[in-house]
Amino acid sequence: MLAKVFKIAEVSKMNSIEKEAYIRSLKYLRDLHNVVDTAFAEGKLKGEQIGLEKKNIQVIQQGLEAGLSTEVLARLTGLSQEQILAIIKQFQPEK
Repeated sequence: MLAKVFKIAEVSKMNSIEKEAYIRSLKYLRDLHNVVDTAFAEGKLKGEQIGLEKKNIQVIQQGLEAGLSTEVLARLTGLSQEQILAIIKQFQPEK
């Protein structure tokens, strides 16, 4: 709290050019902070999506090995049967 009071006192001593530069620097720092926060949130979401995709692939592979149908795999993963078939095709060795 005391630091805030000193900062206000410092700003009140500034001339108009210094105040304008100070305000611009604060705006720049806030904008930069918001950019970093947004990038972090987007990166976290992307990481969660990648993790879910990998988990679904693992469930599909293990389910196929256990003899589960694409219908059951669709219910387990929340994907459509078409999506299940596309993933299976993607990981099948080419003949």
